[in-house]
Amino acid sequence: MVKSKNSIQFEIQEKLSFVIAKFSEDKDAPSSYNIAWAAHLTNEFGEAQFPLALLWLHANQNEDGSWGSFNKSSFYSDRILSTFKALTALKEWSDRGTSGLDTAIEMGMRFLNQSLSQVKERDSFPIGVGTLLPKLFLEAKRTGLRFEEHNEWLDQLVQKHKAKLALVPSTMIHNRSTAFLYALECFEEEVLDWNRILTLQENDGSFVSSPSTTAFVYQQTKDEKCLAYLQNVWASYGYMPEFS
Repeated sequence: MVKSKNSIQFEIQEKLSFVIAKFSEDKDAPSSYNIAWAAHLTNEFGEAQFPLALLWLHANQNEDGSWGSFNKSSFYSDRILSTFKALTALKEWSDRGTSGLDTAIEMGMRFLNQSLSQVKERDSFPIGVGTLLPKLFLEAKRTGLRFEEHNEWLDQLVQKHKAKLALVPSTMIHNRSTAFLYALECFEEEVLDWNRILTLQENDGSFVSSPSTTAFVYQQTKDEKCLAYLQNVWASYGYMPEFS
């Protein structure tokens, strides 16, 4: 019983650390991670809800193949998570026939493979990576992206992550006062009660003023208030910021 309680506290602390790290940065700065989330979204015809998001990703890849800022105190976390999400978006659109993305995908894969090797050698995660990486890996894997030299290690991380999240009470997930709402996308979709999640929506249509969390909820529910919030944010900034 003690082990279960400690596991839950570990998950909460990790998510809180990630949130604090994100809030410590410029919340109005472009977020490659959030922009990649926007690039995933489609309408009822299978067309991009935010076609400029894909163009932004293509134009803002770093020279080392990553996406994300070099100016953040948590930049290494941001670059790993942003690159996973951006690569998955690019691969999805490449598979749908969008041309000119192969080189960016190859560069991004090279960066991730090198970064994952460094994480394995240190046997520790930068802030936030351990929380979101297992789910991002599964999404990337579903699109056909392969991490041969890391697959076994990543699969083990996924199983450990699922076991930890299974210990989290539903009342803690579907609760505005905990940190879980900030990293809602780390959960498998089927464990979330979307009707309860929607009761936590802000008046502006967002979830905790986070474009990525709101995009995740929209992806699963097609809630029009979520979409309106995301469209308003993009119209205001010309990109997706950290928080809005």
